[in-house]
Amino acid sequence: MIQEVNTIQDVTTFIEDLTKEIGDYNPFGDFTNYINPVTNERVYTDEEAALRKRLLERCFEICQQQSCNFIYLSLVVFEESRDIISYMQGEPRTSFLT
Repeated sequence: MIQEVNTIQDVTTFIEDLTKEIGDYNPFGDFTNYINPVTNERVYTDEEAALRKRLLERCFEICQQQSCNFIYLSLVVFEESRDIISYMQGEPRTSFLT
């Protein structure tokens, strides 16, 4: 997981990291509420959740400074990441962004 967010590239890296960790995420949700469906335990400790919350807040700040819509950027990066994973698994591309 990236430790600081200072640029738009850092924002996309953060989104990619989250996608790898938990798949789909709610940018307005609480990271302490993510539950692993297999173990039925929390995905993040309090410290890990606090880091992700801080990074997410910073993502919104960076995007606002750059006149970039964080929610839209998240969708684009999420779809691209999902397409790459699907392609690697031999599944057809289903992105709405193509």
